[in-house]
Amino acid sequence: MVKKIIDNAQLKQLFSLSYPIILGQLATVFMMTADTVMVGNYDTIALAAVSFSNNIFMIFMIAGMGVGIGIKPLAAAAHAQAKTNYCRLLLQNGILIWTIIGIAFALFFHFAMPHLLHFMNQPPEVEILAQQYLKWLGYALLPIMVFNGLQQFSEALGFSRQPMMLNVIGNLLNALFNYLLIFGIGIFPEMGLIGAGVATLLARIAMLIMIVVLFSKHATLKKFMPRKIKMQKIPAFKLLKTGLPIGMQLSFEVGAFSMAGIMVGWIGTEALAAHQVVLTISVVSFLTASGIGQGATTQIADYMGKMEFRKLRRAGFHAIGVIIAFMTLCAVFIILFRNQLPAWYIDMNDDNALDIAAIAVVLLFIVSLYQLSDGIQVVVMGILRGMEDIKIPTAITLFAYWGVGMPAGYALAFYADLGVQGVWFGLLIGLTVAAVLLTWRFHKLTKKRINA
Repeated sequence: MVKKIIDNAQLKQLFSLSYPIILGQLATVFMMTADTVMVGNYDTIALAAVSFSNNIFMIFMIAGMGVGIGIKPLAAAAHAQAKTNYCRLLLQNGILIWTIIGIAFALFFHFAMPHLLHFMNQPPEVEILAQQYLKWLGYALLPIMVFNGLQQFSEALGFSRQPMMLNVIGNLLNALFNYLLIFGIGIFPEMGLIGAGVATLLARIAMLIMIVVLFSKHATLKKFMPRKIKMQKIPAFKLLKTGLPIGMQLSFEVGAFSMAGIMVGWIGTEALAAHQVVLTISVVSFLTASGIGQGATTQIADYMGKMEFRKLRRAGFHAIGVIIAFMTLCAVFIILFRNQLPAWYIDMNDDNALDIAAIAVVLLFIVSLYQLSDGIQVVVMGILRGMEDIKIPTAITLFAYWGVGMPAGYALAFYADLGVQGVWFGLLIGLTVAAVLLTWRFHKLTKKRINA
């Protein structure tokens, strides 16, 4: 009976599509981890500023990357139907859209963000450091967005290993630039936290240059490179219709975590530093799940293009089963090693280190509880994107994170006096609501398609 339910060929295809994306995603988180570890060993106040800044930056970065992800289901379905010219038009319009949004974000971070920080009620020493750091992160948004869009297109066509390698190289460059610029090694000036921001920008520019070279040299990808960059109404509208809601979906979740970081900042510097440490640890499992979700997007989009709905439903539940198994292992690991993990990110000789580590240990227990919900919701979101089901999932994420999770976290933190623990319990509640509703949506939608 099990053999009839489990399709080994589908599982093999899912892993083939997902593992390069997962490695690329992990390279991205290691880029963030390099900032956290090096800055944490430089100064704990700077670590709190990294936490606060990343909470803001991630909202814009993930929203922008979500717009880029919108090309994946469209290009995958078109490629399955051998619509080469339409794929080229999608890429042409995508490059223009990503560039415009990236420039707009960079200008916003440069001119408006320093003034907005005053209204977020953070510790003064954190706000001062964050102002300059965020400017450099804002400049990096343009290369981030264009690189991500090209990566999504490449993965939609089944070429995921090459972008993965570029992510690894970019991670290594970021770590090197961090080391040189944060601590001032050799001829390089000691820039502290600002050095981490400059390092991010330099690494992202290098990654963009490398992926453009890849597209111009690759035997298959160069066929899709546009000969001119000109906005065309139909493909541009389709990209925005798909990409903007995906950007909203992702920003609702990441925005909830970012808002959680801002609320934690109201509690204190030690709590904010612990929050950043725990967030950095938990994001490893999340991005792995996100990689599986993106692999499922391509797989599901291919079945959508061929209108093979029974295979689509089975592939979707395969992906859900895989992520349940993986996130269970992650939860067990976090519970077993929660006392040791914070020491990897903090200079334990610092005056505040013991207080930060003690808070982080408690938060890691809560993180272990939400692993299943976090993994399921991000994978099912990827499955629904492959089906080009965007509007209802967007409404679900808005309700789950901002209608339920954030109010619950605020109430638990400041009315039930649970402090930073209450904020993280709110995240647990929001993720669980999202996981349940999105899975139910996939079940009902596929049943309807099969019975139609």
